[in-house]
Amino acid sequence: MGVPTYGAIILDETLENVLLVQGYLAKSGWGFPKGKVNKEEAPHDCAAREVFEETGFDIKDYICKDEYIELRINDQLARLYIIPGVPKNTKFNPKTRREIRNIEWFSIDKLPCHRNDMTPKSKLGLAPNKFFMAIPFIRPLREWISRRNGDSSDSDNGFSSTGSTPSKPNLEKARPKLRCGQQMFTDGFSGEQWVKPKQPQKPYNHPEMSEVLKIKMQRMKCVAPVKTHCQNM
Repeated sequence: MGVPTYGAIILDETLENVLLVQGYLAKSGWGFPKGKVNKEEAPHDCAAREVFEETGFDIKDYICKDEYIELRINDQLARLYIIPGVPKNTKFNPKTRREIRNIEWFSIDKLPCHRNDMTPKSKLGLAPNKFFMAIPFIRPLREWISRRNGDSSDSDNGFSSTGSTPSKPNLEKARPKLRCGQQMFTDGFSGEQWVKPKQPQKPYNHPEMSEVLKIKMQRMKCVAPVKTHCQNM
């Protein structure tokens, strides 16, 4: 197992934009500020240290130890603490040399949820593989934001009305509704809670009974004239 890494997902005050850093090498992609933990270093302390080194921003006053997204990628634990409410006009400046080339805000709507998501290509002019380090966290992040906003309508249709790719967390949120719907459908037709409506009774058209009735009517017709004739006499 690799050494665990800790960092932060820094969001602006609208929760619509996220801060990403680009590695120093020319071909480096964009990702969240994070790094490997030192021996006997607490996870949140490691996250604060790495974020400060890569962005120059101190998250100690913002960090909540219980608000994070944790994934295991290639047998390596990665935990990113969610830091909402950072003003977009904040000045960022890396404290380490030859490690970070650029620091920018990105609209979460324009980031890819998977490697074949071409949203950044059409909206940012960047291939999705430029965000390969951030991709695994985008869907959980969108779910967190949906819960934070308490907007069930957006969560059912994806992160936002302008997002082209619905997130997995919104599907996760929809599944309980689907399960409820399926349960109601099953109960509705199991007979436990559903009363079958009464159907109008159709005339009894059994052939044998029809024949008996015909014979009976013929006999009545034959008897009736006799009674009338006797009365006249």
